[in-house]
Amino acid sequence: MNCLAWVFIMMALSVTVSAAPTIGVLRVEERQPDALQRAIRQAIPEAKVVPVSVEHFASGRLPQETAMLVVPEAHRLPAVIAEPLQKWVRSRKGVLFVSNEPPLGTWLYRAGKRWVERQEALHALASWRPLWQEPPAPQSGWRRSTNAPEIDTSWSLVDTPHGKGYRLRVPRLTSWCTYDLPIEQPFREGETLMRFWAKGDKNTRALSIEWRERDGSRWVATVPLSEGWKQVALEPADFRYWPDNPSKGRGGAGDRLKPENAVEISIGLAHSFASYPPNTPLEAVIADVQIGKTAQSLPTPPRFALEGIAPWYKFYQDAQGRWCSVMRHRGVGIGGVSPGRRIVVPLGERACLFISGKGETEGSAWAWLPTFEANASHLSAILRPMLRGWHLMRAGTTRFGFWKEQKVQYGAEVANWRDIPVTLRLVARLSSKGKPEVSQQMSVRLQPGERRGVSFPETNLPEGEWYVRVTAMAADGTHDELEHSFHVIDKPAAMPLIRVQDGYFVQGDKPFYAHGINFWPLWIAGQEPDEYWGHWLGPEQYDPAEVERALRIAKQVGFNVLSIQYTSLSHASQLVDFLERARRHGMTVNLFITAAHPFGFDPQLLRQLIEAARIPQWGNIFAYDIAWEPAWGTHAERKRFDPAWREWIVEQYGSIENAERDWGYALPREEGVPTNPTDEQILNDGEWRRMVAAYRRFLDDHVNRAYWRVVKFIRSLDGRHLIGVRTGYGGNGSPWADYRMPYDLLAGAPFLDFVSPEGYSLTENWQNFRAGGFITAYARWAGNGKPVFWAEFGASIYPDTTPERIAYQRSVYEWMYRMVEESRADGSAGWWFPGGYRTTENSDFGIIHPDGTLRPAARVAQQWTNRLAQIPLQTDDREVHVITFDRDLHPRGFSQVWARHRDEYLKAVEAGKRVELRTEGTGTTSENVPLVAVGNVPCNGSNPPKYLNAQILQVEAIDAQGGASEVESEQPLPPDTRLLRVTVMNTGEATWVPAGKRRVELATSWGERKVVEKPVARYAITLFEIPFVAHTQPAAIRLQLVTEEGKIVPFGERRLLK
Repeated sequence: MNCLAWVFIMMALSVTVSAAPTIGVLRVEERQPDALQRAIRQAIPEAKVVPVSVEHFASGRLPQETAMLVVPEAHRLPAVIAEPLQKWVRSRKGVLFVSNEPPLGTWLYRAGKRWVERQEALHALASWRPLWQEPPAPQSGWRRSTNAPEIDTSWSLVDTPHGKGYRLRVPRLTSWCTYDLPIEQPFREGETLMRFWAKGDKNTRALSIEWRERDGSRWVATVPLSEGWKQVALEPADFRYWPDNPSKGRGGAGDRLKPENAVEISIGLAHSFASYPPNTPLEAVIADVQIGKTAQSLPTPPRFALEGIAPWYKFYQDAQGRWCSVMRHRGVGIGGVSPGRRIVVPLGERACLFISGKGETEGSAWAWLPTFEANASHLSAILRPMLRGWHLMRAGTTRFGFWKEQKVQYGAEVANWRDIPVTLRLVARLSSKGKPEVSQQMSVRLQPGERRGVSFPETNLPEGEWYVRVTAMAADGTHDELEHSFHVIDKPAAMPLIRVQDGYFVQGDKPFYAHGINFWPLWIAGQEPDEYWGHWLGPEQYDPAEVERALRIAKQVGFNVLSIQYTSLSHASQLVDFLERARRHGMTVNLFITAAHPFGFDPQLLRQLIEAARIPQWGNIFAYDIAWEPAWGTHAERKRFDPAWREWIVEQYGSIENAERDWGYALPREEGVPTNPTDEQILNDGEWRRMVAAYRRFLDDHVNRAYWRVVKFIRSLDGRHLIGVRTGYGGNGSPWADYRMPYDLLAGAPFLDFVSPEGYSLTENWQNFRAGGFITAYARWAGNGKPVFWAEFGASIYPDTTPERIAYQRSVYEWMYRMVEESRADGSAGWWFPGGYRTTENSDFGIIHPDGTLRPAARVAQQWTNRLAQIPLQTDDREVHVITFDRDLHPRGFSQVWARHRDEYLKAVEAGKRVELRTEGTGTTSENVPLVAVGNVPCNGSNPPKYLNAQILQVEAIDAQGGASEVESEQPLPPDTRLLRVTVMNTGEATWVPAGKRRVELATSWGERKVVEKPVARYAITLFEIPFVAHTQPAAIRLQLVTEEGKIVPFGERRLLK
């Protein structure tokens, strides 16, 4: 790719532009860009180079023939030119920004005879008054809001160089700590501004200022702090909407803080708005709070969305501190709809040239070049393609992976932005090592403004890695060229499969530690949300060369599992190419696949996805990942499951009235109809505890029945590969996530091949990470000994991208791997591979810098590779310490189970012991299982036993001739049914054993019973065959325990058949 780019550049440099262009150079006041003008003349000798003043450009007074605008010092520009500049870009004119920093970042305003930044302009042009004559005493109306009331924070009045101020001290910030004060009409008529002096200590880099409006809406500004005093002015646009509030219809597009409606101020620190070092005292001071208004308005420049150039997050700094523009959209391939083409120039990512192919800027060209690189050679490499007027927008194949029997389709997309027609000669060459080259050519005539896609004759190719090169030539000698690789696959090459054996992963016959990373390519940094969600496997984004580069880096680190997403049929061919590349590097793929969520199951789409990429044939599929951080949601979101909840109550208790008597508490009702527990009941303990315990048991049963449908379907298509779910919404054990009821690790565990928690609840220090070993033990208990694969963990280094934050990210990986080793987990995958700003969540979790270098966290992963590989080879002969827990004691769920036993776990592992979790039902059988019901009340035959449970997987009706047909719930039985074959899984903890003092049997509504004849352990499957006798009542089957006293205790799923 790089060699061909250089060839193209050299060819472009060797020709002249057909007509002498006029290039304008923007001039701001006395800053004379003489050196830049001379360099431009050297680069394009035939060009007319003219200076353009700010006033002339702002008023549109440019020479009519001006084809290109060069903007020096482009990182600091007068705001008055912003809108004219945006119109210029949209007019299919070219613009080159020259600056040593990202352009369009700082806008200037006239204050007297000077151009000044907005902050200074606000201070100079506004009139100000104190918010209060005397700052209210901390005890006079201020109230603290915090997630950790046990931490002793302080809010005090102190003397400062700017008068009385408030000092906030927080010994340790775990989430947020603010001090709030109601204020009657803080902003008077016409007032919209706020300013103050502030500073922080060396650890406190930001302060949050929030205004709450009368309707409850919340608006937060995050103010950067330094150790020296700094005066800050804030406008309504500086406050961002925070959705955690009771207002209705606020926060949408164009909505802003309405100062006239403000009724409360909040000042403090919050991890939601800034990064702070963990477990560290923090201090900030704020003084001289004033309110202001301006006599003249300061225009807010429009937002520039210029791929590769603006906003600021299109850039990153390399190891030498130089600004670079993230490379993507190189124009390779012709599938999908591309936003345009990034033309590669000799400086690579140290410069940018982009031709827009979409929206209001279609046909426009923009570029960026560092000031200290603005010599004639580099200017020529950028300006000549921009002035050429026609472009090879895209070229190559329609997709990047083909099966051998498929014809390869390829072509090009060309555009003519000149004012005259152009005829292009296109030559395409397909080549592969050791195979005959395929060559095609054609001529295309384009009218002014025309953009057209053209195709070469499709062809069959032998298997292998191929390269397609498309060259375009015009009569005036100008050239353009694109090349990319793709794969033709006959059948995926064999590779030892990943399996589960005796509770461990194995690859072939060798123990396997899944050392993974959640993988996206490096071009994701700074990608706009619509493109991010469009996905990197989309044909319009996929770039084989960049993917190959990233895979080499992943291999260099030592990863053997890459977790990726597969969400659309249009991604299938790129997935084929990716799987082949990963296979060549010896890496497996943990494949999240859409349409497999238990409550979003789309069997038709799921089948199409699996078959399109022929997933069953690939040996390097680690597993299917069938649901992404599932959660049940809030009370309102859970109402969709209310009908199933009511049916489950009747199935397990006989009636809602029976259930309420058993719980000693009435179900919540809405309009007289029973509903699910309220959010308050989920988050707090109380007399509703038994009702919530029953609800959690319902959720486990309900989702397990749904998971079985999905797993059964996938197994019918692919019986070779493992199936898992990343069940870690919010990080398992994170109290903040409890309000959304994340799935428990029990969810789906009977049917999954391994259990996958996430590590976002682990923060701050080694002791907290070490306590995460309890989660490993819980996952092992939930899976009944199945492998434990930590699907995600990590730390963001944005927005406080400091050496300290980068070092903390490194520590997170170190602590995580130590915990994994100590708790004997079977795998882990960090979140995530690509460094740089992620627009969809304002974060940077990446461990690979956008330039491809390893961040310290990646070096830790590299250093641990061999050590982690030893975990499944080690014999764990530590003394066992057993912790007995009870989920039913905790309406909030697992977070409180963990909190209750955390210290006991830590004490045990610090003593060198291995911890196993159990309940009172662990290790029991049907002969001795405690007859306790859900909620810790006695079993009475009309409530669900706590440690006995069953799921009916399949019912088959057998006719007189021995023919079998599957019968779904409430489906009529065939009229000649003679026998029912019932497949049942033991989803409880107690093993069912043959009859002794007690017995487990399958009972029917027509009087037949079948007793368990051999042990059925937890998650084991057994088969019952039972004669069917037709009768007038609906047929019903269910498991039951008959006690030594002859008492019948029904348990598990009750299947009704008509």
